[in-house]
Amino acid sequence: MQNTILCMKNNPETLEIIVNPFFDEVILFLDNMPSSQDKLKPINDDLKLFQLLEKNNVTEFKKGLKSRLRKKVKPSWPYKNDLYIAVAISGHKKDIFEKDLDNLLKTLFDTLKGIVFVDDRQIIKLSAEKIITDRYSGVMLAIKEILPDRSFMHVPFFYTTGKDTWQQEREEKVKEGRKTYFDYY
Repeated sequence: MQNTILCMKNNPETLEIIVNPFFDEVILFLDNMPSSQDKLKPINDDLKLFQLLEKNNVTEFKKGLKSRLRKKVKPSWPYKNDLYIAVAISGHKKDIFEKDLDNLLKTLFDTLKGIVFVDDRQIIKLSAEKIITDRYSGVMLAIKEILPDRSFMHVPFFYTTGKDTWQQEREEKVKEGRKTYFDYY
């Protein structure tokens, strides 16, 4: 993987991006991503039947992005193994916090399905965040293909039972008056 130099459309600044070698691929879309929140149209009030409609801006976003992806298909596409995906969705505060993260991810994964990966059921590990910025709106997506040997899957995301620095980090956190809870229900 190589470093990427970007020049934003309406910004003369260039930005060098150094990609984390852990991931197989990082994809950047400089688009304001719409949310695919369900929109229902009543068909029959007596029977309580509704038709699920996709918003026009979602349809247009998917169509445009799919077209751009098909023009630059990578040899690894579509990924066929399980995937770990990390997503950062950025934009202005008003745009980002009015949209639910799960609906933004649905729009994204529905768009990538059939091109970048076969189906979003392949995503078995996911990290996602919304970032407020006035500089640009967009999506950065990192993909790590999980090969059948699942060699990286041992990374402890929530708990550990082996030798590590977590105990020391927890003790420092407690000294600062912050808490970490672990419980079962």
